[in-house]
Amino acid sequence: MKVIVRKARARDVEILGKLFEQFSGWHLERSVSIQKAIADSDGELLVAEVDGLVIGFVHQVFFEDPHHAGLNSLITDLFVRKEQQGQGIGSELIKRALESAKKKNVKEVHVTTREDNHEVLPETRVQQSRHTIRIESLLTGSQKLFFSETCIS
Repeated sequence: MKVIVRKARARDVEILGKLFEQFSGWHLERSVSIQKAIADSDGELLVAEVDGLVIGFVHQVFFEDPHHAGLNSLITDLFVRKEQQGQGIGSELIKRALESAKKKNVKEVHVTTREDNHEVLPETRVQQSRHTIRIESLLTGSQKLFFSETCIS
């Protein structure tokens, strides 16, 4: 299976809407918001595609951080369809997001997840941030990745 990671395009809006709904469980009209995210120069929405089908995405927002005197980013969403999970597609999406951050000289990349994300949190809590260390190994120089958990109610 060959996975292509690329920037989202206008033609991806409908499938991205379906993936966001599968990801969140919330039925919302997202097409305008997705179009804005695709066009936003302060962020990027990347998709993973297999055989012409978009099966996952990562959304990263860039922002100026006066505390660190430079650009930071926040990975707000990462999702891969259930049928394709566990095949390294999410890792490839993260890798590409981090490469983009590096090209922009981002000083820190922040990642959040839901408090009930048991696929990621046991690794970060019990194994002393193994997940974070694995992601940090993709970065060089003064960049740092901060992993935090959030609860969405």
